[in-house]
Amino acid sequence: MARAGRRANGEGAPRQRADGVWEVRFYVIDPRTGERKRVSAYGKRRVDAINKMREMVDRAERGAPLKDASGTVGRWIEQWTETTLQVLPMSDNYRDQTRNLARNHLMVGPFAERRLDQLRPTGVESLLAELSRRTKLKEVGGRQVEVRALSDSTIRSIFLVLRKALDAAVRDGLISRNPAHEVASPRVGRRRVTKLDGPDVVRLLGALRSNRYYAAFALIAATGVRRGEALALAWSDVDLDTRVAEIHLTLSQVKGGTRESPAKTDGSRRQVVIPETVAVLLRQWRKRQAAERLRAGKAWVGGDKVFTTPTGGVVHPRNFLRDLQEAARELGLPDGVGVHTLRHSAATAMLEAGVHVKAVADSLGHSSAQITLDIYGFTADKVARAAAEGLAATFGITADEEPEEDGGATVIALR
Repeated sequence: MARAGRRANGEGAPRQRADGVWEVRFYVIDPRTGERKRVSAYGKRRVDAINKMREMVDRAERGAPLKDASGTVGRWIEQWTETTLQVLPMSDNYRDQTRNLARNHLMVGPFAERRLDQLRPTGVESLLAELSRRTKLKEVGGRQVEVRALSDSTIRSIFLVLRKALDAAVRDGLISRNPAHEVASPRVGRRRVTKLDGPDVVRLLGALRSNRYYAAFALIAATGVRRGEALALAWSDVDLDTRVAEIHLTLSQVKGGTRESPAKTDGSRRQVVIPETVAVLLRQWRKRQAAERLRAGKAWVGGDKVFTTPTGGVVHPRNFLRDLQEAARELGLPDGVGVHTLRHSAATAMLEAGVHVKAVADSLGHSSAQITLDIYGFTADKVARAAAEGLAATFGITADEEPEEDGGATVIALR
């Protein structure tokens, strides 16, 4: 930045125009063209014009645009969703979610009408405050109750979409800095997940024993893979001799049917070890599937998928979920039990068995162990306490209670 008391290259003396506005003319190297050009800085006061000139010189030296673009935030985010978002490395499902968050919360309303060059950190904070105040009516106990419309997790997701879109605006030279980077990311409380203890998982799997897709439910319960990952598995991904499955695709429910897409992160693309009992179930299932394919003949529509309908079609995630929910209701299990409950129960069981959290994260396909801790921290705390007690016993740490002479209080003597 040009220092106080010195003029920028080619800077003329500040002058006050007939309309009262102060102007300083000077030369800079345009970072977009590399050419020397004469520009002007303006201000209501002489010092304002000089400060604006120094800001523009500083921008030029940093390779930033001399002025921010004056289009609206909403128009830019709309353009971003139609261009940059389409080529970002993410799953189709996540791309759709990102686009919907942008359309529903960032491309409408007063925030979308803000000028891009005038968006400041306080403007981003105002958006977050407005999102947290939104409410909706929900029926509770036969009456309508006003509740928050958006969860903390959804608000954080909206913020991350905005930050990503503004990063692209900086990259394209529309603004010099991203105001969202100067705002603290909304905090999300530790999620409480619906899980079942071991005996209830046994009961649930027992109720599903005669279900066509029992092997798939058993695979999820034993490995913690996601529903979409299990239903997207192909036989070419599974080695029943080494008992290893390659997870690299996911099947999701979309309007009008299903869609298969690559796993969204490097962590999601992984190998999982299949227990011997589940490998036996898969061998039995493969024999049944081969017989069905033979009977179907030309009516067989499938390819190499592990789990298929009787004519080879993909298994719709909604139907798969419905089968499990019906079994859970018949057993009187808590509301909210679904296919993901088997995944949560597997994760909890692994952690409580003392499996290292990094190994659990790898098995679940989490991108980091921190995500696993955020979701299953209540279990990790329990494991940590058990580990501390075990360590004390291993090192022979004991305590004797000895009464104090002046009465009542207990002194713990460590040995």
